[in-house]
Amino acid sequence: MKRFFLPAVICALLASCAYGGLYGGGSTAAFTEITTEESETTEMIAEIGKSGLKKNAVVVFTGDSITDGYRQDRTNPCDLGSNNYVTMFNDYIQKNFPEDGITVYNTGHSGYWIQHLTGELKPFVYDLDPDYLIVNIGTNNAWFDKSPIENVEAEYRKLVDLLIKNTHAEIILVQPYLYESDFVLDGVPLNTYIPRMNEISDITCRVAAEKGLKMIFYSDIFRQALQTMDVVYKPLLSVDGIHPNTMGYRMFFDVLCRELGISGYSPRYDFDFTEIKAKYGIK
Repeated sequence: MKRFFLPAVICALLASCAYGGLYGGGSTAAFTEITTEESETTEMIAEIGKSGLKKNAVVVFTGDSITDGYRQDRTNPCDLGSNNYVTMFNDYIQKNFPEDGITVYNTGHSGYWIQHLTGELKPFVYDLDPDYLIVNIGTNNAWFDKSPIENVEAEYRKLVDLLIKNTHAEIILVQPYLYESDFVLDGVPLNTYIPRMNEISDITCRVAAEKGLKMIFYSDIFRQALQTMDVVYKPLLSVDGIHPNTMGYRMFFDVLCRELGISGYSPRYDFDFTEIKAKYGIK
């Protein structure tokens, strides 16, 4: 699904004039000196906007309630939710780079497991034809999904393989994570699920490394943030240890902009993922 853009055509015409082709007095031979490699390079450069993303790019966020972020109409991908990392990203891009023509969609769905997302890939991903795809899924598999962890890994690998095969998107995976809290889920202390969540987190990181995909390390965002916070301030990140509050979403947004290489963005928070990237062999 390769796209062609008008700027690439204009660049090619200007290049032809420089070589004395269409309108100049030069020879046809001079015009044909533009190699295929040079032409592809020109097209690639022309596609990149001031944001550092492709011009007219489609950015899709998908996953569970953490991505959902208070959406009212989950049948409408234009409903981005409110005060979450999707809206923060869209607001920043539209305010600073409106000329790039970037479209942002949110198909996060509260309560979804890995298997649910796999079953909805057509409307949630394929139909939107993303250039950039951020996938945050697996949290609900820690408590609602009672299957062996090997099954969870197989389901996650199936999902990622389908996304790689059926999209042209640059895919960024998000590591699901829980941190200790006093929250009780369906009568069970949330902390009970932390060991299984750690196993799921490990799966996502290993898959990202094997597939050569970028990863946002949710665990280290919270871990590093909590190291500088008193326990009293934990609710500023997340009341229940699962869903980020405004500050938690802002930290995620900072890391996302860094991973996407957004031009000129200065993060509010400084995280160092050197250690965990080395652990899994992620670049």
